[in-house]
Amino acid sequence: MKTADLELQEAGKTGRSLGSLLGLGDAKKATKFKAGTHPSAGGPTSERTQVSQSIADVLKLLRADQVTKIGVHGDKGFFDSFKTQAGEIECLWLSNDFVVDQPLGALPLIGERTH
Repeated sequence: MKTADLELQEAGKTGRSLGSLLGLGDAKKATKFKAGTHPSAGGPTSERTQVSQSIADVLKLLRADQVTKIGVHGDKGFFDSFKTQAGEIECLWLSNDFVVDQPLGALPLIGERTH
């Protein structure tokens, strides 16, 4: 007889789960959160699941958190726009494009800290 073949019962209860065998009651499976359809696929936008924000919105959040330095991932045009609006926040341009962006000054995204 194997341990898996044993069935313990307590006062009229049929113990089917490990939790009930240990006296913890029946374990309930947590329901998964579904964010819904992504806005780019025609779903409704929500403040909680909003993906796209303007640079001004992002900078407002960063300033509220008193951020002084940030890495910006994107092409040169996006980085220049972000840096112009960032003002006092130091911006580091990050890109894995070693053909175009890195020769123009972008830092590669690597696992090591370079600064």
